[in-house]
Amino acid sequence: MKKTLLTFLATFLLCGMVAAQDVSKVLGTYVTDLYINIGAPISENSEPVPGVKVQLTPGTMPGTVNFELRDFEMGEGMMLGDIVLPNIPLIDNGEGNYGFGENAPVSLTLMEVINAQANLNTETSYVRGDELMANVDVVWLTGDEETPEVPIYVRAAGTKEQVADVSKVLGDYVTDLYINIGAPISEDSEPVPGVKVQLTQGTMPGTVNFELRDFEMGEGMMLGDIVLPNIPLIDNGEGNYGFGENAPVSLTLMEVINAQANLNTETSYVRGNELMANVDVIWLTGDEEMPEVPIYVRAAGTRLIPEGIGNAVGIDAGAKASGVYSLSGVRVADGLSGSLPKGIYIVNGKKIIR
Repeated sequence: MKKTLLTFLATFLLCGMVAAQDVSKVLGTYVTDLYINIGAPISENSEPVPGVKVQLTPGTMPGTVNFELRDFEMGEGMMLGDIVLPNIPLIDNGEGNYGFGENAPVSLTLMEVINAQANLNTETSYVRGDELMANVDVVWLTGDEETPEVPIYVRAAGTKEQVADVSKVLGDYVTDLYINIGAPISEDSEPVPGVKVQLTQGTMPGTVNFELRDFEMGEGMMLGDIVLPNIPLIDNGEGNYGFGENAPVSLTLMEVINAQANLNTETSYVRGNELMANVDVIWLTGDEEMPEVPIYVRAAGTRLIPEGIGNAVGIDAGAKASGVYSLSGVRVADGLSGSLPKGIYIVNGKKIIR
């Protein structure tokens, strides 16, 4: 009897592991028509709000996704808030068709005053290829004795946004790092040379993580890490890439400075192997007179190419030109003298770390 029970339990657990679906096929941002009806189901006469973005992101449980509808509005300027439904089981029905499994109602607050519960309707929600149909059942808990609950019907129907091939920009960049507190970076700003920045694969399709770790401001003044996850990459063609909107990330510098940071989308880019990254940091001082102080961070440099340096510097690495060159191919000295600042240089066709 004991052996039979153990066999059954092992089989059950194995089936549970096999049942976990590969959620990567549906992850991404969907541009949708958003319908919202209060009290009555959505019909053919319902008017949508077009161009609303919905994300399916990886859940914390295997085989699950999060449904994320953030900062949505009902009509012009009527901001409602966020609907985030975590860890919804994904069901693979074959041939690119997916459904959603049972998900418990989640408590949420809309417009800062409406208490509600919401879950994804499993019977009418699906992904078919790149098409999403998501019906969210929201129940407004009014607190009124006569009408304690009011249904709110939410539908997001649309297509997955096409994403850039992030492999083209991933890697280590050796940069000049500029840091200014209170005033924007100018031509007179002095950089810290040879600082490594990484662009790594994000958890969402078409996104990258910006990673600046263990950086310092001046000699020995360690600040900490700036890691900005899941920044959308925008392919502008011919090896030129921009970055999409990314929410501010909370971080702590020098173990005492509380701040928020995000990548500036207007002035940051990758062109070929060149990176220009401007990070907008806001120091949250806690001081009533000056609660916020801007910190301007810029990393500008060149990607290290594992296959060799020829493509990185735009010169023939086999030629092994005499002298010392920067990673961008600029001759900076005749030899490795003591006057050169710390950084990575090219000497006789090889990368030298000084």
